[in-house]
Amino acid sequence: MTTTSTEFEDLFQTADELLALEVEELGRVVLEYIKAHADAKGVVSRFSFASAQRGRSERFGRQKHDEVCQALQEAWSFLDHSGLIGPLASAGAQEFSDRYVVTRNGQAINTIDDWTRFLNAQRLPGFLLHPLVLQHAYPNFLRGAYDAAVMEAFKRVEIHVRDRAALPANKIGVELMGDAFGTNGALRDKTVHQNEADGTANVFRGAMGLWRNPIAHRHVGLDHVEAGRLLSFASTLLGIVDDLKVKLGRP
Repeated sequence: MTTTSTEFEDLFQTADELLALEVEELGRVVLEYIKAHADAKGVVSRFSFASAQRGRSERFGRQKHDEVCQALQEAWSFLDHSGLIGPLASAGAQEFSDRYVVTRNGQAINTIDDWTRFLNAQRLPGFLLHPLVLQHAYPNFLRGAYDAAVMEAFKRVEIHVRDRAALPANKIGVELMGDAFGTNGALRDKTVHQNEADGTANVFRGAMGLWRNPIAHRHVGLDHVEAGRLLSFASTLLGIVDDLKVKLGRP
């Protein structure tokens, strides 16, 4: 696929090439098309969009024509539901479902990197994350730097635990968690059953051994699904520390 044109018959050599794209990928292409074909006021008609594609059956072959049109309509719907395009506010009732404009969020997407950040934000909304992960790790996740995002998230867990337990800077990783949550640790919750307190310690030690250490020393090659889960997990760990701070009266 080339990117020198916004016409679908120029972007794709065959119908199968277009149909092979996931709806999110095709959505980016349709967004570029809409921007290029909107009128002087930035308005584009969904009916005109559909009609234009139906008029180009010869390029992709009549056998695949309906599949191509359906895929393009699905991409349009994806953009609409994602808030990248929307009905023209000033349109009358009869035109409301036909006349569309690119929204402010859609206008902000101009490059592949912009699109990657948008998709990643859709996959893992920031409100699900602890503020420290949101500030220090989430920007890497949005850029698609998944290993770096996870490393930073667990680094924040390490720093947060060390600070709350008032332990020295030379305490790191698994040893740090053992000292903070162990039998005499400053973050040991002695109001709960021993098994629960031990479980908390084991979770934090395991997080450092399984994720913090490998990510810090080699390329793991995480994808967005794995990274999203781990950022959520790191946020959960940070939330536990925050709760213990309040419960135990830690500074």
